[in-house]
Amino acid sequence: MKTRLSVFVIIFGIALGSQASHIYVNGTVSGPWNVDTVFVSGDLNVENGNFLTINNGVLVLFTGHYQIRVDGQILAIGQVQDSIVFTVTDTTGFYNYETGDGSWNGFWFDHVAPVNDSSIFEYCKFEFGKASLNPDSTKWYGGAICARQFDRMRISNCRFTNNRAYKNGGAVYALNTDLMVKNCNFEQNYCGQATLYGYGGGLCLEYSDAEILGNTFLQNSSTGVGGGLSFEYSDPRISGNGFYDNYSAIGGGLVCLRSAGNRSFVNNLFIGNEAYFFGGGVAVLETTILFANNTISQNYSGAGGGLYFNANSFSVFKNNIVWGNQDYGGGGPQVYIWDTFSAPEFYYCDIQGGPDQFGGTGGGAGFTGIYEDCLEDDPEFMGTGAHPFSLEETSICVNSGTPDTTGLSLPDLDFAGNARLRNNRIDIGAYETQITTRLIERNVGYFNIVVSPNPVEENSIIQLDVIESGHISFELLNLTGKMISGTMKRFFLPGRNSIPVRDLILQEYNPGYYFLKVWDSNHTETVKILCFDH
Repeated sequence: MKTRLSVFVIIFGIALGSQASHIYVNGTVSGPWNVDTVFVSGDLNVENGNFLTINNGVLVLFTGHYQIRVDGQILAIGQVQDSIVFTVTDTTGFYNYETGDGSWNGFWFDHVAPVNDSSIFEYCKFEFGKASLNPDSTKWYGGAICARQFDRMRISNCRFTNNRAYKNGGAVYALNTDLMVKNCNFEQNYCGQATLYGYGGGLCLEYSDAEILGNTFLQNSSTGVGGGLSFEYSDPRISGNGFYDNYSAIGGGLVCLRSAGNRSFVNNLFIGNEAYFFGGGVAVLETTILFANNTISQNYSGAGGGLYFNANSFSVFKNNIVWGNQDYGGGGPQVYIWDTFSAPEFYYCDIQGGPDQFGGTGGGAGFTGIYEDCLEDDPEFMGTGAHPFSLEETSICVNSGTPDTTGLSLPDLDFAGNARLRNNRIDIGAYETQITTRLIERNVGYFNIVVSPNPVEENSIIQLDVIESGHISFELLNLTGKMISGTMKRFFLPGRNSIPVRDLILQEYNPGYYFLKVWDSNHTETVKILCFDH
């Protein structure tokens, strides 16, 4: 009898499991979803104090324009090869903003009580979410996720594609919500109407000091401002994001509106974005914020293909590349400053044409900002490979950034995920050159120096490209300027010459940084090198 009972339990369990390969849900939901497919047949609500867990690999399939309202907590945690998908059974009519046809109605977070723990979306895909026309205008925002007054949210490693919003935030909208969005893809999301300007085709932040880290914004668009991303009255940390082929009326890649703060906008890449009017790459309107180590190239607009400033914008730019952008009307392809009340500051940047070619009444002779220690030479992008906008070894931008990076809030890694600071001086742009050789200071009429490898190894050499024959002297100094080797003087012919570094190190030394002093009768050069144990 006991054996038969066990068999019955096993058979019943198998039958129950097979029946649970999919479920239909509506109304109040909680607990785990661990089936293959969840059919959503009505609006859902995770009540205050409750939580909903969605396991990896679950397909959440909406049969109509239904919404998931979260007053409690949701944990939707997928895996790299087994993500959670939120989509709709029928996409017919998706592009009609007047109705909810062809879509689901997204996630809704609004004043979630602090008693609830954080909601997390990880390795999820959101597609065909739509915030359509509604008598309640608060429903016009955030095609896939709309969050208001809720700070406990993390969205990471997710993909948002083909989501739409009647007003702002084609995929995600955040109001008074300091969420984190990390390593996500925003692709082909859209917001706004012809007569109702949309903000943030991919992501819109308002009064939200969010963290936007390592995301990709590709082919998103809005009818108003910020094809990829817009933020207003916010102080977000925006780092390591790529903006490609986004479109808007103003600020094809990004728009900063009426914001000021202490957090930096660093390590971002803007390529191929377009604005119908102003600021193909970035538009800065009534904003004071720090931009550090960004690369802005091959963007397009009516004016200010790279950057556009208006309405008392005093943002500071350090170590940025603005090169190869275009405009339709000849009004400043790289930078356009609409008014004389805007005075951006540029330090250690590489800007094609310099301030003489800035467009607008605040450009050219009307420029009242600061422009110091900047370059106006071709940055020499690699042009090929996974990171075509990284720098050639010979780039003028290598080791030419600000000597003091204090206050830039730079991450440890550059846009490609490599060490952000090498050779003790930062590069200009979103990439840090990883070569072990180091070209130090380009000179005219004397000699160029390369120490390879640097940090110094047993076989390191000092390579000199000499213009005129003559004697050149060498000394090794410690950081206080004290000579720790004898002076070595040699005769060199024009052309490329080299000597082993070990010929200069004549005595015991401690590992660390040293200065290599090189000079002739006309010129003196000092190169910083790093020596390890010998």
